[in-house]
Order: sequence, then structure tokens, then C-alpha cells
Amino acid sequence: MQRESEAATKNDVAPNPSGELQFGDRDLRQKRIISVDDEPINLALAEAYLRNEGFERLEFYSDPQTALEVVCADPPDLILLDLMMPELDGLQFLQKISDSQKQLLAPVILLTASPDASHRRDALELGATDFLQKPILIEELIPRIRNVLSAEHLKRWLRDQNQQLEHLVQLRTRELERTQGLIIACLARAAEFRDELTGNHNLRVARYAGLIARNVGLPSEMVRMIQAAAPLHDIGKVAVPDSILHKPGKLTAEERQLMQRHTEWGRSIVEPEKKWGFVIADLTTGEAGQANADLLRVASRIALSHHERWDGAGYPDGKAGADIPVEARVVAVADVFDALSSKRPYKEPIPPLECVAMIREQRGKQFDPEMVDAFVEALPEVLWIADLLRDSVK
Repeated sequence: MQRESEAATKNDVAPNPSGELQFGDRDLRQKRIISVDDEPINLALAEAYLRNEGFERLEFYSDPQTALEVVCADPPDLILLDLMMPELDGLQFLQKISDSQKQLLAPVILLTASPDASHRRDALELGATDFLQKPILIEELIPRIRNVLSAEHLKRWLRDQNQQLEHLVQLRTRELERTQGLIIACLARAAEFRDELTGNHNLRVARYAGLIARNVGLPSEMVRMIQAAAPLHDIGKVAVPDSILHKPGKLTAEERQLMQRHTEWGRSIVEPEKKWGFVIADLTTGEAGQANADLLRVASRIALSHHERWDGAGYPDGKAGADIPVEARVVAVADVFDALSSKRPYKEPIPPLECVAMIREQRGKQFDPEMVDAFVEALPEVLWIADLLRDSVK
């Protein structure tokens, strides 16, 4: 059996669109309340109490199964639920909602004449908000309803505010990522002006590095930072003399030693000295600044250590194994594959599959075995990127 004072609409139960926190008597009276009790006399009493207090949107159900269907289809603002009912009692009512939803669809005040504390415990575990002991007193019922509805109003208001803040954070994060990308692109392009013969090398290395980092199981934010920072792996070459950088023949021992210093120079470029602190202070403070600082640290480790070897025979520090930063181990594989498969003044390109075989042969020697395996796993995507970003023939 149902008696309804006013048809409810979904728009009526939506959070206050104004975003205001105020909650007065008019707001209270407009809340939709469902009362569920198998005893008609109890429903009549509840209706008399509520109407006398000015509540307008009331629904009453003596059949809990019907009430359950209504609650699941169109949740009210509050449920007054009797505990002891035949066929479907209050706890079973709550359990059925709990089984189908992550949380209760509406706050519930449980009405009970039972003194059994276990019933209250079970109801609380199932999500009940409050209890009232029968016989119900108007002096207790209305304040309880007001308290529960006020708390629910506050909860919804806070949820709306959190959603707005999350949206603003997402916008700020996207703006920050875009700014980071532009800065890195400018730095990488500056390096390319010194060494234009490398073509799209930096772009390809970044994409390959992202695939390797993803396949090896690094956290998504780390994958993003590695791919963002990878184009700066050779930024230190801007400090290498042109006579060495563009030399078509074999480098002398002295020239090779100077060329190898590009790793240290690269670290210095993306990790400015303390004397530049006043310039970058605003970029590395706060939440957004921390993200900038984290990215710069990743770029710094890549620039310094991407020529280290797994067996310790690399440069500049002769690090080995896990002592080499993980981001540098990722980029090492990506960088060498692209260098082998690309045309240079001193060499012709090696076919991609031959390059893969050469990298596999260096598994556990020059390269971290896990990074090699992750690279091989991504090979179809690697070959697609190599074709997409191939250098134009001059």
C-alpha cells in the first residue's frame, strides 16, 4: 500500500545547484521522505507527525518489497524503516540494498521496539544512520530527522565542493603538463639546432622509452615523466664543439673523452646550479612546482646516466646494475636502437630487425635484461613509430 502526498522527480533530489551550504526550514520541508512499516497505524501516526511539521513530500509503504523497488529506482532523501516486519524485515531490507549498491542510496533511520543491541550493531554495519525506539515521540522524531537531513545536506555539499576542486586540479595539472611539454620541446629543439642531422631522433627515443617504461610495469606517472623527459637525454651536446659533434670520421681518444662529457653537461643544464635558485624558486614550490621539480630530476638522471652499462663498463660514473637510475636504463635501450637504425654522417642505417638482434645480444651486458624484454614486447609498436617518425631523405 502506498500513500503519496506529492509526485517526486529526480531533479528535486539533486544537490543544491547554487552550491550554498545554508539549510533552513524550507529546505527541510522539501525533502522527500519514505516511511516503511507493515502496520498501517504506525504509518498513519508517522504521517500525522510529519504533516504537522510541514513536510510535503511524503510516501508511505506497508509492503517493504514495493518500497525497496521504489528506493532503488528513485532514491529519496530519507527512509524511516521499521525493523520488525514479516517476509522482509529492516535488516534484510538494508542487506538487499547493500548487495546491489556500494553504499546506501539514502540515509536510514531505523525504528525498533527491540531492546536487542545486536540488531543495532548489524544495522549500523549495513549502513543505517540512526535509531529511534518505539513508541515514537514527536519530540524525538523531528530533531532526529532534521539532524540526519542536515548532515546529508552537508555531505552532499562537501562532495560537490570536492568535485569542483578535483576539476580545478585536473585543469591545473593539464596546464602544467602542457607547460612542461613546451619547455622540454624548446630545450630539445635547441639541441637539434646544434645537431640537425639527428632528425626526429629525440621524438622517437621519447616514444620508445614510453613503451618500454609501460611494459616493464612502472607507475603511470613515472611512464609519463620518462616519455616527457627523454627528449632531453642528449641536451648536453649543445656544449660539445661543432668540430667534434659533426666530425664524419672516428673520434680521437681526447675527442671521445670530451664528447662523453655531454652527459655531465646535460645534467647541469636541466639541474641548474644554486645561483639560479632565485629564477626557478616559483617553479619548484607548491604542488605544481613539485611536479616540475620531479620532472627535472628525472630529466637530470636520464641526461647523466643513459650511457651507463648494466655491466659497469659505461660512463660517466661506471655505475652497474640497479645502481643505474631506472629511467636511464629505459632510455639507454631506446637511444641505442634509434642510433643503430638511423643514418648518420659516419654510418648507414642498420635494418630494424638486425638492430633488435644486436640489442638482444647485449641483454645483461650493456642493457638491463628487463628493459630489453620490455622493448622486444613492444616491437610492433616500435616499428610503427619508427616508420611514422622516420627522417626525411635529403
